Amino acid sequence: MRPLGRWLRRLFLTLRPHRLDENLDDELQFHIDQRTDELIAQGIAPGEARRQATRRFGNQTLQKERARERDILVWLESAIQDIRYALRMLRRNPGFAATAILSLALGIGANTALFSIVDALLLRRLPVKEPASLVRLQIKYPQFPEFSTVSYAFFDLVGKNAHMISGATAMSFGGRSIEESGQTIPTNVEIVSGGYFDVLGVGASRGRVFHDAKEPIAVISDALWRSHYAPGEAIGRRIKVGKITYTIVGVADVRFRGDQVDWAADVWIPLEQAVPAGDPRRGQDWASFEMIERLAPGASIAQSQAETQALLSANLAGQSRHFDHPQQRDEFLDQRVRLEPASTGISNLRTRYFRPLLVVMCVAAMVLLIACANLANLMLARATAREREIATRKAIGAGRARLIRQLLTESALITLLGATASVFLARWLSAALLRFFPDAVHALPNLAFRVDFRMLSFVIAICVATCLLAGLAPAIRASGPPRAQASTGGRALIAIEVALCTILLIGSGWFVRTLWNLRTLDAGFARDRILLATVGAWSAERTEATARFEDLRERLAALPGVRSVGYSNMELMIGDEIVGAIEAEGHQPARTENLGATELRISPGFFSTFETPLVDGRDFKDSDEAGAPQVAIVNETFARHFFDGGNAIGGHFGQYGTKSAHDYEIVGVVKDTKYASLREAPRPIFYRPFRQTRLDQGMVIAIRSSGDLGTLAGAVREIVHQTDPQIKKIDRFSTIIDASLASERMVAQLSAAFGALALLVACIGVYGILAYRVARRTREIGVRLALGASRAGVQWMIVRESLALLVIGVAIGIPLALGLSRYVASLLYGLRPTDPMTIAAALGVLAIVSMAAAIIPARRAARIDPMGALRCE
Repeated sequence: MRPLGRWLRRLFLTLRPHRLDENLDDELQFHIDQRTDELIAQGIAPGEARRQATRRFGNQTLQKERARERDILVWLESAIQDIRYALRMLRRNPGFAATAILSLALGIGANTALFSIVDALLLRRLPVKEPASLVRLQIKYPQFPEFSTVSYAFFDLVGKNAHMISGATAMSFGGRSIEESGQTIPTNVEIVSGGYFDVLGVGASRGRVFHDAKEPIAVISDALWRSHYAPGEAIGRRIKVGKITYTIVGVADVRFRGDQVDWAADVWIPLEQAVPAGDPRRGQDWASFEMIERLAPGASIAQSQAETQALLSANLAGQSRHFDHPQQRDEFLDQRVRLEPASTGISNLRTRYFRPLLVVMCVAAMVLLIACANLANLMLARATAREREIATRKAIGAGRARLIRQLLTESALITLLGATASVFLARWLSAALLRFFPDAVHALPNLAFRVDFRMLSFVIAICVATCLLAGLAPAIRASGPPRAQASTGGRALIAIEVALCTILLIGSGWFVRTLWNLRTLDAGFARDRILLATVGAWSAERTEATARFEDLRERLAALPGVRSVGYSNMELMIGDEIVGAIEAEGHQPARTENLGATELRISPGFFSTFETPLVDGRDFKDSDEAGAPQVAIVNETFARHFFDGGNAIGGHFGQYGTKSAHDYEIVGVVKDTKYASLREAPRPIFYRPFRQTRLDQGMVIAIRSSGDLGTLAGAVREIVHQTDPQIKKIDRFSTIIDASLASERMVAQLSAAFGALALLVACIGVYGILAYRVARRTREIGVRLALGASRAGVQWMIVRESLALLVIGVAIGIPLALGLSRYVASLLYGLRPTDPMTIAAALGVLAIVSMAAAIIPARRAARIDPMGALRCE
């Protein structure tokens, strides 16, 4: 028989031991019967013949065992026996089993759910050819540090002149919907250059991808094909994006959903068609494209960056531009190229949530460590209770390695059951965690929980680590020589649990206080009772469009309950902005001074709607219109920065110098407000009247009401739909602010939840170790009571032990928490890590819970009957 066949036969017999036992019994009986017949033929009586045949054959049990070892996989049989024994032990102790499995399921499930999101957002590579050679090109503008996109002109320059790359592609967002046969289909459209699929190395699962894009064609995702076209054929169908009609020529690879992690692409259209030659978006000043390059074989990021920087510097130096101040020219020429690996795709969410996710991952890992310590503690207590059983196993020949393997099997079985439950729990936890990412609604297809090789590898690794951490030390302790005194290992584990709980509670206190500080911060505007409606622009010249917006404002102001209406060209707290370089009358800027200021174009009533007070001067009036002297209102920081803290009313400034046509007179100063984030420092902001500006896009209408905002939203939609513009979205301002605090809320709520879970697990641990020690010291406590000790004194003796563990754990935990605070200091706001109130609150909660866990064992010890305790030994 071949080796594989022999191995399969041994595996079959190992899994079917009764069949093997029957075969061995039949074979032994056959040999004994044959020998008996031979002896009878020699003239020996049948009974004596049977006795002699059996005696000469030897020890039948030993023969069967030797034969079984040849016919089975001994290690597998031993493992099966250990698993069966472990299952019986768990059935005998359902309380212990449920506690251990549930705590591990929560710990492993939380870590698995977080790993799913971290893997999708930070680690998972794009399903493209050789993703390691992809790099993202960004340009850092000194005057606009928030932006990093590139112009089409520069993309074209790099593609034609760079030698360190084998290809480059440009991408831009193209919209949230397409039209087909008059029907609007919600999709994510991406505008990409013709070589997009060639640079990434992505093919088509159906049809073809485009290459040169000389005609209006499109490629769709497999997900869109299955949801909208399957089982029908999509190739050849015509869709409309904007004003251009495209013909679908292919379906992309099943795994590919684009280069953006933040939103999954459904349709790709060629940039050469969507942005034709002569379009302003192809110019030097329209930097709105992301850019990915593929490095040439043997080229490095540093080499490619140096080459691309040289191209950029030469291009900037060759441009003829007018600058009113030398600093403006220096900033223009100081643009810098930055290349970074793009193997995991492009993501702004990654930048925003990188640190918060790592913090939450560390918190979840600490919870798992506490669960492991607790399980180890329970295993130690059970091993002590099983001393007689283990001594008996040793007496009949079981070696120490065999006992360790048996005890580790029990730990592994608990871990496996906990991990199995955690996979189902992790799917639900992952969906719950994604609710903390309100700005990731379009990224859900990329961030959704999925069970793949990476996920299974993570779960297996965490199970092995958990099994070793929780089971190895108790197994070694239990299999060793008996000890006269109780081991201090259980108390040491409890001290470690308390220390980890101290770190988690102090940390969660920091993050909860940070969230509270941001929510109660005076941001310079009201947050409640305000509705924001984003509407599109009219296809009309400026005067007519302005008149229509004013008419819309008046109609909205007439709604019941509406107290004030204003509008602006930008929405607060989302990060969009227009930044201009300022030169103020009488201000001499320093060489390295930042001259940038944020511009908002607003209507009269804007400040009263947001309840932003005027500090000096006046608000805009209806007379501030086109043809009238150009005026502006500035905030306090602008006045301090550009007018040296003096009276800014009546002062003049320009966006490109006072000699330019953009010369504004300051007529008012308003209180500083937050603009893009509640965390940001006060920034210079100036406001211009909407009637004196150009209408490029739609407007954000702010409506303050004393009535129900839900009812008001319906009325606003109806009025806006009666006019030309479409309403793009309508939200409560408080909801937008809450969304801006998504990362802070995620860290605060999750750290508090995990801290509570860790506290519960540690509470169970404190209770378990004290209850175990009370049971072990029954006779000692009985003697104490018999000799006159008071029951209150016995209670204090047990509680004192809990206090000792608490003090040791806190003494370890506080310095560790303060040492780790430097890694999360940037996430805090309005408090220091050494904040005494936060530390005191954390220690108070920990002390109360620890005392509560100690009361039950202490009262049980005080109720011990002295005579019964003496007799029980």
